[in-house]
Amino acid sequence: MNEPIPRLLSFLLEMKTRFSDEKYKILDSIFTPSAGFPPPPPPAPVPIALARVGGRAPPQRPASLLVLDWPSRSANLARRGCCPIGSPQPAGGAGPAGRASLLLLRRRGRGAGRRPLLLPPLPRRRRAGAMSHERDRATDQMQLWKEQRGSQTPDEITTGAGIPVGDKLNALTAGSRGPLLVQDVVFTDEMAHFDRERIPERVVHAKGAGAFGYFEVTHDITKYTKAKVFEHIGKRTPIAVRFSTVAGESGSADTVRDPRGFAVKFYTDDGNWDLTGNNTPIFFIRDPLLVSFLFSDRGIPDGHRHMNGYGSHTFKFVNANGKAVYCKFHYKTDQGIKNLTVEEAGRLSREDPDYGLRDLYNAIDTGNYPSWTLYIQVMTFEQAETFPFNPFDLTKIWPHKDYPLIPVGKLILNRNPVNYFADVEQLAFDPSNMPPGIEPSPDKMLQGRLFSYPDTHRHRLGANYLQIPVNCPFRARVANYQRDGPMCVFDNQGGAPNYFPNSFSGPENQPKALEHRYHVSADVQRFNSADEDNVTQVRDFYTQVLNEEERKRLCENIAGHLKDAQLFIQKRAVKNFTDVHPDYGSRIQALLDKYNAMEKKNVIRTFTRPSHHLAAKEKANL
Repeated sequence: MNEPIPRLLSFLLEMKTRFSDEKYKILDSIFTPSAGFPPPPPPAPVPIALARVGGRAPPQRPASLLVLDWPSRSANLARRGCCPIGSPQPAGGAGPAGRASLLLLRRRGRGAGRRPLLLPPLPRRRRAGAMSHERDRATDQMQLWKEQRGSQTPDEITTGAGIPVGDKLNALTAGSRGPLLVQDVVFTDEMAHFDRERIPERVVHAKGAGAFGYFEVTHDITKYTKAKVFEHIGKRTPIAVRFSTVAGESGSADTVRDPRGFAVKFYTDDGNWDLTGNNTPIFFIRDPLLVSFLFSDRGIPDGHRHMNGYGSHTFKFVNANGKAVYCKFHYKTDQGIKNLTVEEAGRLSREDPDYGLRDLYNAIDTGNYPSWTLYIQVMTFEQAETFPFNPFDLTKIWPHKDYPLIPVGKLILNRNPVNYFADVEQLAFDPSNMPPGIEPSPDKMLQGRLFSYPDTHRHRLGANYLQIPVNCPFRARVANYQRDGPMCVFDNQGGAPNYFPNSFSGPENQPKALEHRYHVSADVQRFNSADEDNVTQVRDFYTQVLNEEERKRLCENIAGHLKDAQLFIQKRAVKNFTDVHPDYGSRIQALLDKYNAMEKKNVIRTFTRPSHHLAAKEKANL
């Protein structure tokens, strides 16, 4: 048989799936020996037959055909209820150059009694939409969705109002070349929605990945808090987690040097608890410690599974007796810390910008569920009063030797989002969502976020963003006096009274949920804390946490980013690093000198006036 003929058959098979049932009759006549097409010789080795298994009925299409291209399609067909029988061909195909045989087997229906038609081997090509062993499951989500439908027939296209659509591809026009008609509501419905389908992206943390799972209590901490999420060992609470970069837009790469967001939503019995944090134990406002952390190896984690998470802020626990303590939250990855080199991160940012999202999705989809162990640090009010620095300073950590980590439980992610927009893009975290037993501390940054975050969500998602399913506190009953507003999609709390107090059985106060009472007496003033100790913890990080190789890479990373800054900024930065540790500053200065010397060799400066006309300061900068 000539080579173009198998190619034609392959093309027709591709097109066959796009035809309606009526047009199948045309192809049926083409693929039968009675149509005058010469039957080819049987291929070797023995082709694989297909048999229908399971209880599903085959699709009711007349003389429908199945195509097997071993081995890539056999697994897919098995999932659909077909299984290969007989002797399978070796992996990689049969015959020269790995070419595979094709077998067309008629399903039930008209012509079901006819014999299968054998076609010669075709060149191995990955058909559009076909599963490939080289493609991961995150890439093949559309194919997987199709396979999950099994033998279900495609849904009928409708408008947003559920009205069936007869022709989606062609607009309604006056004649074949005439103008569009205003009455083409199918077109206007599509375009009007398209024009409005984008919502404002997050100002920060725009690029992210999400997943769902549960939190399980493994250690009793009820002596510290009455929060129901921790009420007994073994209790499980559903969670939603979002990982993100900070500075990049929604299309940026996952492998840039940037802090990583680590936010967890606990769907508790007392409403949602949102713990918004980062992969850094400190924040980046007025903080040289984060600069050192960010430019160390941990500044580019290997995906989202191999990094720790931190609540960062100081919070307050209140127990059933009304006694309060301060606390911090830590998530330690059970997968181990892994980081990317600068070179590998750069390559991935070009070739696979969604590396972190893909890695998380594939791990969960294959049953390799990522997990983290939750720890807390606890500080009494008396200890806070005598603490050597402000315990609510977000730019500092509590020393672990004085305030050791206390294990609490496990976070396990075992479910991927079904739809990214619905489950991740609309997922809104709010630090002010704290159930009874968990309260804010005087942390200034936390106090500001209590307002800023929900206000941002009202702008980005609408006033009723808490009615969006992924944000809805589905384990608690919502009963308040908030009504109406854009996109109120629930029953608006029916006929319940919308004012308080009232005499008609409206929701009442819950005294058990009252906040912890504490005493405050201070002068009201705008206090500047910039003169506090900003170098001691950085020095400990540089000298005690990092080894020699890590210190070397830290200085190289900082100098590599600092070399393009103006000279006076370089000098200012080197002074700050020298204040932390002389070795820290001298290493960066040596690297900057090297970069600056290389730059001067590659620059030709031409002066049209004598150099004595230049100011002394300008001479020093040349």
